[in-house]
Amino acid sequence: MKRLIFDHLLRWKNNPRRMPLLIRGARQVGKTYSILHFGKTHYRHVLHINFEKSPTYKQCFEDLDPNTILNAIQIQESASIDFSNTLIFLDEIQECPQAITALRYFKEERPDIHIIGAGSLLEFTLKNEDFRMPVGRIESKFMHPISFDEFLWATGREHLQAYFTQTTLKSPPNEVSHTQGLKALREYFALGGMPDVLSAFVDSQDYLSAQHLQQDLLRGYRDDFGKYSKHTDIEVLDQVYSRIPGIACKWFKYSKIENGLRTEKVKIAVQNLRDAGLVNQVFATNANGIPLAASMNHKKFKLLFIDIGLMQRAMETDIKTILRKDLMLINEGQLSEQFVGQELLSYNDPSEKRALYFWNREKIGSSAEVDYITVNQSQIVPIEVKSKAAGHLKSLQLFLKERDLPIGLCISTNRLKLVGNILYLPMYMISSLHRFIS
Repeated sequence: MKRLIFDHLLRWKNNPRRMPLLIRGARQVGKTYSILHFGKTHYRHVLHINFEKSPTYKQCFEDLDPNTILNAIQIQESASIDFSNTLIFLDEIQECPQAITALRYFKEERPDIHIIGAGSLLEFTLKNEDFRMPVGRIESKFMHPISFDEFLWATGREHLQAYFTQTTLKSPPNEVSHTQGLKALREYFALGGMPDVLSAFVDSQDYLSAQHLQQDLLRGYRDDFGKYSKHTDIEVLDQVYSRIPGIACKWFKYSKIENGLRTEKVKIAVQNLRDAGLVNQVFATNANGIPLAASMNHKKFKLLFIDIGLMQRAMETDIKTILRKDLMLINEGQLSEQFVGQELLSYNDPSEKRALYFWNREKIGSSAEVDYITVNQSQIVPIEVKSKAAGHLKSLQLFLKERDLPIGLCISTNRLKLVGNILYLPMYMISSLHRFIS
């Protein structure tokens, strides 16, 4: 499968000031596949060391000297290795924190070595009190589930994705492509962006088999909770994890989880699920200026689940509902808002782990809320996820007026068009969002 990360990895490889790289993200989003595919495509040899499957390699990193490490690896491999055209891939690197520390010295003493580390629970290791991150000596790139553009590539719709990138307000998608875009959206809502699920569906075209794999992934994430044991109460973690799909995209209130649970325990559980990549927080912001984080309210937030396909499976949404009902109305609009948030994260610069934001005003008789707030070329841009006419987008219009902003977005299943200062962007074209704003 073609992934967006490939282009970023190639730029990393060709950068003369390249640093050792960490690929970070939740389990099963395609980190290992992407690195191995990239390595086999652009290097003569890939040295794949998996610390979970082959713990004996940890001994190679007892000394932090890069040359000593490379010699130890060759002894372990019982082979002489030409490191000048080899990608060293340290998989499940969180199992060997000393290897992460050693990356600093590869940057300082052996910058010629191409080395990438990855791990599903890496964030927990990086946050350990006794671990010191080699700041300024390691790059990070963050991976997410397969985006809608990547989904189109994987399902043989490259021409459709390319067509969407060439459309303009003067030449919007025609009726045929609009219909095909909505059809593909329905499939994506049902399948989501987990690589194993999508790969199986591409091979079999069987939604039932895909649902079984989704259920396996949901259970697999729960089975991982034992690895968090020193970080949180597993029983509380399980309760929070079970509830999130049903309350995603709504204001998160600790009391919604379970009466009697201490707020502090729920807070820790949410934080650990975020560190594991299973949820993303969308924070409230006053949006009085940029950066948006300057007026962020840490106590008021929504949660997005890791993947829309896993979310609808956890909610036991009928597949027929997804394939036939108005996408904007499924589960009271939860899935469409999840989709937009997931897409916004997917097309962020992978070198940055940016937060998502929303805006709300609690005022008797005049409450208002805008689903997402983003920034384009130092300009604040509000985004509503609704299937409504411009005249009915009261919160969006109010925000634009109060902030004296030139443009707002309504993301929906409507055709591409500009009505006054509201740009209607079809849901299948979120990857073009900043292009149209500009």
